[in-house]
Amino acid sequence: MKKINTFFAIISGIIVTVMAIFVFLEVISRNVFNSPTMWTLNVCQYMLIWAILMVSSSTFEHKGHVAVDLVRVGLVHRFGVIYARILSLLSYCFCLVFLGVLSWKSVVMFLEALRLNKLTLGIIQIPAAYLYAAMVFGCVLMVLTVIFIILDLLSGSTKYVCEEEI
Repeated sequence: MKKINTFFAIISGIIVTVMAIFVFLEVISRNVFNSPTMWTLNVCQYMLIWAILMVSSSTFEHKGHVAVDLVRVGLVHRFGVIYARILSLLSYCFCLVFLGVLSWKSVVMFLEALRLNKLTLGIIQIPAAYLYAAMVFGCVLMVLTVIFIILDLLSGSTKYVCEEEI
């Protein structure tokens, strides 16, 4: 899973780099040549959606999502690592439930967009299913990553238990 997450994090970085180039070219064409493009904003928005959802599972892996470690650190100092691991397990299980609901709704939205041939709003209209596919893809990656984190915690690892304090 680490290799998969790393691969998609790199792809996400490439997408953000291409977005930066597009925005730079838009600034040049708008301010220097007084001839703005019509497609840059929409294309960059679509690319940003894919980039964010591809890197979100890697963010789970590297503990980059917002977390409140005050309770876990307090548990480690007061009761030891076992209680902090239990709290981490519960937290990741709640994340898994949330991601399960998000995945389910993403699939429903994707299938509806396919069925109705929905298009995105904006100058550049593409099938909305392409954007909903990013949600499905990102959710599947996040679910798999959280499952591996839970398995790691169950195996006795302390990697996902406030490692700074252990």
